[in-house]
Amino acid sequence: MESNLIAVIEVSPAVVSMAVFQRKGNLIEKLEDVSEVLLLFDYTDFNKISFKKIEKLCDVLNNMKGLARSYGIQNVWAATTSSFSELENMFFLVDLVELKTGLRLYVPTVLEKKRFSFKNFLLENRSTKLHAESDRSLIVTIGAKTTDISLLDGDRMLAHEILNTGNLKMADILDEEKVNLKNASIFVRDSLENYLRVMKKKFDIGEIDKLFFLGDFSLDFLGEVHSEKNSTTLTLSQEKFLKKFDELKEESFLTLSSDYGVSEKIFKRMTASALLIKEFSDFFNSKNIYYIEPDAKRTFSYLRFFKTVSRKLDKKIDLYSLECAKKVGDRYLYDEAHSEFLLSNCQKLFNKLKPVHKFSNKQLHLLNMAAIFHDMGKFVSFRDHHKHSYYLVKETAIFGLDENELQIVANLCYYHNVESPSLNTKIFRKFSSSEKITILKLTAILKLLVSLDRSKRQKFVDVSYSIEGSNLIVEVSTDEDLSIEKWSFNSRNKFFKEVFGLKPVLKVKRRYLEDVF
Repeated sequence: MESNLIAVIEVSPAVVSMAVFQRKGNLIEKLEDVSEVLLLFDYTDFNKISFKKIEKLCDVLNNMKGLARSYGIQNVWAATTSSFSELENMFFLVDLVELKTGLRLYVPTVLEKKRFSFKNFLLENRSTKLHAESDRSLIVTIGAKTTDISLLDGDRMLAHEILNTGNLKMADILDEEKVNLKNASIFVRDSLENYLRVMKKKFDIGEIDKLFFLGDFSLDFLGEVHSEKNSTTLTLSQEKFLKKFDELKEESFLTLSSDYGVSEKIFKRMTASALLIKEFSDFFNSKNIYYIEPDAKRTFSYLRFFKTVSRKLDKKIDLYSLECAKKVGDRYLYDEAHSEFLLSNCQKLFNKLKPVHKFSNKQLHLLNMAAIFHDMGKFVSFRDHHKHSYYLVKETAIFGLDENELQIVANLCYYHNVESPSLNTKIFRKFSSSEKITILKLTAILKLLVSLDRSKRQKFVDVSYSIEGSNLIVEVSTDEDLSIEKWSFNSRNKFFKEVFGLKPVLKVKRRYLEDVF
């Protein structure tokens, strides 16, 4: 029987915290919340954590495990913030923690953390209904080095972009250039304005109903400018926000950091976050501003207790991801009808082959992405278009995909037009063994499906798949000439059989006769 208790630990550069949650019906209750200040990052070297500090971290984690056991909890989940993913000794840290505590630390990438923050937003919106079906909202996720912007129109995602600036990066520039607080607002505005103008024109963003801010950043003085607080959401008053800045900018960073009890560097990062919020709200003239406070431990616990909700959120994010991919496809004049044919058949063939490939919906989503992107390199050049597709995909930010998933999709696009994928290519060698198997299996499926629509005319009334012995029977109904499809299909048979051990057989059903090839 599954336990109604869970303990979740989060390790940040400055604090280690643990919360114990209990499930009560459709709700969760926090039973305990403990934390210990532990400055793991050396401010002279953000790339490593010393052995001495790792040992101290292990002591803290063992103490927290002991507290969890006092509740009868044996399995404790522990994660770091995304800043740990860039440490030079990250793998050593994870290994040492597991050896000394028995805890396997999960270290999310920046994009994984942002996906999690978006889930937090969706969960919060389930109860608050701040973003309604009639709203056009901008969701801004502020990270350390990048800022993600997503445009929601009701339940549809219209656009997604990543700006190459974040609160830590902006704070470092303010520090290096010795920009005082009085001029910081102008500096941030001039840094952002060109990005925002291009994005507004590119996606035809008109009036914004609501502006939401997400991210793991501390804004102590936001508590002084909000008009109301509901759950973990602050509703910000633009008038109070601007007035507060007018008051603050007459002071120095040093004085204010002392007043708020933080280091000057941390206060500059807080200021950078606040200035990003200010400039977004000014540019889009948004009066309805909301800041959703992050609570990774509560969100994780809720998703663990309510797995049906978790699956629904994953499905919604995959849908947003697919919508964004199609917008990118539009940019490169992709063949929408051809891609829709592939998407429909990806689902059918993927499901039929489940006993053979043993994949989950995560791999199906990657296959769907490749179905949209595989031909967009033709925008650059018809010659070797698969190489251009590969480059465009790996350099494009797609909502919901992390860096590694994006690289897998790029490889599927590359190999879809290669007669027999070579395992020795440079782009392939960097993947793990399991990832290589994933790429080969998904490539085999994609190549076969592309061959069925070689003319890009969707000649079939219906397509069905069945496995008969060592054959994959692909049955189609049509009265059109299939000469080019037969040629293309037969040329892809060998690789598919090598990967799955099944020989694809094309069976064509016509009104008066039946052909098997």
